[in-house]
Amino acid sequence: MDDPTNHSQVPEPPAPSGTEAPTAPGESHSPEESFAALLESAEDRSLAPDLEVGQKVEGTIVKLDESMAFLDVGRKGEATIAVDELRDQDGTVNVAIGDKLTAFVVSTAGGVLLSKVLAHGLTTRSALEDAVKSGMPIEGLVTGVNKGGLEIEVSGTRAFCPMSQIDLRFCENPAAFVGQRHRFRVTQFAEGGRKIVVSRRAILEEEAGKIAGEVRKRIEVGAHLRGRVVSLRDFGAFVDLGGGIEGLIHVSELSHAHVAHAKDVLSVGQEVDVQVIRIEAPREGKDQQGKRRRPPSERIALSLKSLAEDPWATARAAFPEGSAVTGKVVRLQPFGAFVELAPGIDGLLHVSNIVADRKINHPKDVLEIGQTIEATVLSVDEERKRIGLTLLSDSDRERRREAKRPAGAVSVGQVVEGEIDRVEPFGVFVRIDGGGRGLIPNSELGTPKSTDHRKAFPPGTRVRAAILEHDPATGRIRLSRKGAEDADQRADYEGYVQSQPRKGGFGTFADLLKPKS
Repeated sequence: MDDPTNHSQVPEPPAPSGTEAPTAPGESHSPEESFAALLESAEDRSLAPDLEVGQKVEGTIVKLDESMAFLDVGRKGEATIAVDELRDQDGTVNVAIGDKLTAFVVSTAGGVLLSKVLAHGLTTRSALEDAVKSGMPIEGLVTGVNKGGLEIEVSGTRAFCPMSQIDLRFCENPAAFVGQRHRFRVTQFAEGGRKIVVSRRAILEEEAGKIAGEVRKRIEVGAHLRGRVVSLRDFGAFVDLGGGIEGLIHVSELSHAHVAHAKDVLSVGQEVDVQVIRIEAPREGKDQQGKRRRPPSERIALSLKSLAEDPWATARAAFPEGSAVTGKVVRLQPFGAFVELAPGIDGLLHVSNIVADRKINHPKDVLEIGQTIEATVLSVDEERKRIGLTLLSDSDRERRREAKRPAGAVSVGQVVEGEIDRVEPFGVFVRIDGGGRGLIPNSELGTPKSTDHRKAFPPGTRVRAAILEHDPATGRIRLSRKGAEDADQRADYEGYVQSQPRKGGFGTFADLLKPKS
């Protein structure tokens, strides 16, 4: 009879192999039944008898300590994975209890050990072959570069990573990977392990796909994002916003200042803060076989300039009209020269405001790019972002205004007087009394060919000239000193003729017919 005070029974340990399990009093079991009970008990105690090395499993983290994470993988007991595999680049553990985790079985001896990558020390040819089937990543050391890609060493086994499989983008400097450890996916295992091909790009694409979904949720016009410069071109810079999603910063959006090339502002690998200014749908196109194709994603236009302070907001205060400024010539056009006054602020020096004493056909006749000049601010238009400049003095501009001011009641043939204003190789300019400005060409000066006009007609010399041409639309007047002399001679002759008394003559025919008295 059982002891009434004994409320629990301690189970007997299983009998050693080859013996029968003990039978409780009053019970009897056949040998077959005892063996089945032992087998069932052993299976109950097995953590995961159906798991194999290399198999991918998903589990939930149920416990974390300093070195290991424990996962519920749907079997009795718990699987483990090293906490070091769960740290990010900063060394922070980026998982918590309750998180889902996908990993690979690397050992079932004495418990199930999981890993996110087939570690260097656990890699064998057999394990590499299994990694092809399961897709389990492996860890390898880059030992060299050859014509086609990278040489990888995996636990004494040589593997090859083609150039196209090194990175998400074309790898311009594969030698930079030598000496580094990276994760790869085995894509080919042939000739008994003598030919092993791996891909780093496959790992990166998988990771990028997870990140891309989250990044895409944040991409909208006006959004401020952080990215990494991945490529520089003449027209701008490509920036990875995360997960392989790229946007373009056009060269015009790099800075408020003029930028000739993106490399003058950015460098590959640099982290930048950008703003999304435009999102365009993918454009349809055709491949080499003439079939329609569509780019994989939309076109995202980014800007650095929009996040920087606009220097034009204070342009009028910084460059008031009439102030003297110093700047550098940055561009030359037929109509004028652009002068950088400050980063992001250019002034226009019109061709007519460059030289006072002669007409030039192009600013390059006087200026050159990179030249530092001093100028005067003529006008400031903050709304249109324009600043007008001049190299002329106040007296130069006054003479220009007089030259454009139409002369009062002038007409062709009229003789006018004025003062020599400027002497040029082709003639002299005369400031006409009463307003206006005219040119006396050398051919109309009435001087011998060898005459030095600079000595003969120094500025300030008074002259008389006849108007040969007058364009009311432009105010241009062409004069002739010879014409004035000719006019004077004609006037003198006419005056002389008129002063002479009339003498008799034949008279009219009627007078001849009159009878003589």
